[in-house]
Amino acid sequence: MSSSSYTPSYGSFTCFPCPMGTFQTTGANDASSVTDAYEIALFSNFSGLYSIGSTPNTCSPCPINTYNPYVGGAAGVNDYQSGCMNCPDGTFALTGSYQCSKCPAGTSRNMYPNINSGNYENVVSGGQCQFCQPGFYADSAGMSRCLPCPAGSYSSDYGATYCTLCPLGQSSYQGNYDDRSVASNKETVSTFNDNPNFNFQNRLAAAPNCVSNPFGYFTDTFGLPLPLPCRTGTYALQGQSYCQLCPEGSYQSNFASDRCVGCPVGTAQSLQGAFKCTTCTAGTFSIGAGAQPTAVGAATVPGQTACTPCGLGYYQPSSGTDTCIACAAGTYADVTGLAKCKLCQAGREQPGTGQPTCAQCDAGYYSSYGSALCTACPTGSITPKPGTSRCTTCPPGFYANLPSAAFACRACPAGYYSPYNGTYSADGYTFGPKGCFKCPPNTYSNRPGSSACTLCQGQVASNFFFGNWPNGASAAANDGLIYCTDGDGATRCKPCSLLRPAPMPPNPPRPPPPSPPSPLPPSPPPPSPPPPSPPP
Repeated sequence: MSSSSYTPSYGSFTCFPCPMGTFQTTGANDASSVTDAYEIALFSNFSGLYSIGSTPNTCSPCPINTYNPYVGGAAGVNDYQSGCMNCPDGTFALTGSYQCSKCPAGTSRNMYPNINSGNYENVVSGGQCQFCQPGFYADSAGMSRCLPCPAGSYSSDYGATYCTLCPLGQSSYQGNYDDRSVASNKETVSTFNDNPNFNFQNRLAAAPNCVSNPFGYFTDTFGLPLPLPCRTGTYALQGQSYCQLCPEGSYQSNFASDRCVGCPVGTAQSLQGAFKCTTCTAGTFSIGAGAQPTAVGAATVPGQTACTPCGLGYYQPSSGTDTCIACAAGTYADVTGLAKCKLCQAGREQPGTGQPTCAQCDAGYYSSYGSALCTACPTGSITPKPGTSRCTTCPPGFYANLPSAAFACRACPAGYYSPYNGTYSADGYTFGPKGCFKCPPNTYSNRPGSSACTLCQGQVASNFFFGNWPNGASAAANDGLIYCTDGDGATRCKPCSLLRPAPMPPNPPRPPPPSPPSPLPPSPPPPSPPPPSPPP
């Protein structure tokens, strides 16, 4: 560097070195003699700071952000500033400085003033240190550029010396989310990183402020750069620091959702935080939550927390339905939650639908399994008590008390008989199509419920119109008499000699009357006792 000096007055023959922080251009050094230098000094213009090519009359202060630490600094003829040096990045200097000072914290300076979108209107101490913009900071003095706030933090003022962590429920992401209607609520973290249009408006760092989490996202820790998507079974409203569990009766199968969905028809959910609803099993039903709101962040309309069992008299064979079916006639449901109705038991009936029980058949009626109506017992058969599954045929010697729906077999009275199964009569005496019949003459029945009459002793068996007699020819009585009856319907026989002749049935013809008994001969005298035995 050339030595630089000046003359403070006209006619001075002594030059003084320029002090630190100033410089002087070359002047007398360019003259060919002292005389020339004197003339130059005499006639030079002394009004400017930089008198290039003239005799130096003063020293010029170094411009802003330059400095000269040396005494007698000089500049070249064509470069009047070469006597002062530029301050390094991160420092500044006022006019006429012999050294540079560090830019204070919260500011920066460098040779590229457009870095960080610097604003020269925001200067510090009269120098060219720039305040850090919002989203940037300088935490120490002497920084050549402001640093961007790390992801998850922000600075909202000019000249920040530190960044603040984003609070709960917010993040530093500055950008646009996918359109929710297009993305169908399936945003993921890759949405932020895979955006081909990422620019200054889509950034994680250098945030001038934090923004509230969108619907379906959360930040549960201070200083998160990105909001996290809510998992399945949860949801979040805007600006939340946590995801809420889907309430009972609802679900959510997607990530990053702003609301839950009520369980639809035929399903239910008893737990919170479910990602699906449980299908109702056979024997149960669910009417569902109905129409769901479509607005973002709308309140959930829950469905059922449990499937409803079908009520008494109803059933449901399928799963996932919203109704139950009434049991058909002949069936019933006596407990809730049946997938199939029960058949009415034998001896019971149910003519209606949707009934919890079946009724017993009355006496005289019967039914098989699954009957809608009981059936009257046919002619000659009975059911003696209610709730009977089949009718019993009246045996020979008995008759049903009614032509149909009879409930008792009555015994044919003494003097009557019935050789057939399944007969009936109103009173046992009045013949029905197959009732009880009187015993023919010379026959009798001495007890109720006879299937055949008995021939009187001494009578000959005959094939009567109403059946064959099983006892054949009857032997004479011990007393040798023949017994007869005095008509039909007899309950006992008497000696024929004491009765008028009894009428015989028309078929077969009446047999000839028996011969009168002959007188018996006198009994012989008893034998004489044997003589006694001789003595021994």
